[in-house]
Amino acid sequence: ANRAAAGRPPYRESKLTRILQDSLGGNCKTFMVAAVSPSDMNLEESIATLRYASRAREIVNTAKVNEDPQARRLRELEDEVSKLRTAANASDPAYVQEMQNRLELLQKESERQAAEMAALAIEKQQMENQKKLLNATEEEKARLQTERDQLARQMADTRAMQQRQSEEMQAIKKEHEAREQALKQELAERERAVQDMQAQLEGYEKGKRELEQTMQELSSERETKAQALKQLEARQAELSDLLGRKEASDAEKAALAEENAARERRQQAREVV
Repeated sequence: ANRAAAGRPPYRESKLTRILQDSLGGNCKTFMVAAVSPSDMNLEESIATLRYASRAREIVNTAKVNEDPQARRLRELEDEVSKLRTAANASDPAYVQEMQNRLELLQKESERQAAEMAALAIEKQQMENQKKLLNATEEEKARLQTERDQLARQMADTRAMQQRQSEEMQAIKKEHEAREQALKQELAERERAVQDMQAQLEGYEKGKRELEQTMQELSSERETKAQALKQLEARQAELSDLLGRKEASDAEKAALAEENAARERRQQAREVV
């Protein structure tokens, strides 16, 4: 209680106290809710929280209305004018005259204060408008900054995407070049194979032509030999016919010779007789 009276709230040094330092012990009313647990596991924490709340209850704040100094001065002047009017109604004429003069001065002062307050109200309104405009400008600035950050992120993402696409294009280009080189090599090998096959085919064609020519020559030779064979066969037939005729002629000659020999023997026999 003594510490509270001395203006030093009996709060412990904690993060919560630092957060609420503008409210605790100031010109305001503070409400606090202490939450405890019925579990035995949280007994120490519950006791510490209750002690904290009990110490907080010992603080008694005297809340005062936050009043503008100009408004407070104007209210004091109005109270003094009211008192002077009351006193003027119950005093002598000289004192009343003095009070009226003082009242006029106070009224002029009050009017001046009212004019100043009106000017201050206008200035305050202008300041509030400027503050709103500044807040709007700050909001617009924050929005533009947010859009700028988003645009920067988008540009960074776009650059990263372009970098990835460039790397992918380089990889695709290298792969395409390697594939093109492989295709060119394969095409050259195929062309060489085609040339070899064409050379072999030309050799085959040449051999075929030579074979056809040989076959034609053999066919012509065969026809010639066949014709000669036919001629030989005809000649042989003629010779066989001639031989047959000769054999028949020889047989006839032998028969004639035998017949002549028989005639000669018969002739000789007759001569002997």
